[in-house]
Amino acid sequence: MNLESSFSKLFPSASEKEIKELKQQTGGIPEAYREFLNRSNGADGALGQPDSVALRIYPTTEQKKLNEVYEIQKWMPNLWMFGDDSGDYAYCFNREENQASDLWQIVEIPLGDLSPEEVREVENNFSTWAKNRFQVNIK
Repeated sequence: MNLESSFSKLFPSASEKEIKELKQQTGGIPEAYREFLNRSNGADGALGQPDSVALRIYPTTEQKKLNEVYEIQKWMPNLWMFGDDSGDYAYCFNREENQASDLWQIVEIPLGDLSPEEVREVENNFSTWAKNRFQVNIK
């Protein structure tokens, strides 16, 4: 399955400037996520799976503001929110110290209860998450 058939809405690809700004904000970005941004700077959709919830991956230009509004770094400084399920849960990169960005885990947090106890690992990295979540191989 390709990216276009996985999401109902794709955005134009991110510019190098937008990617550079996001990288400065987050301390890096996984290569697979960079490849995704080169194809689409954000996406919306139910992923075409019968039992799936919706998925929204935020455009780079919205991420800093949303992380500030939800006070993600105030409560969990290692996390960077990059998407949500169009409901109660956010998807974040777990930016572990001294770890290469390609190894950042994807975690899920409830937006109503930002506590470390509520963080749940979803996948080992963005590449695996993309393959398993929206059936697209990205490096």
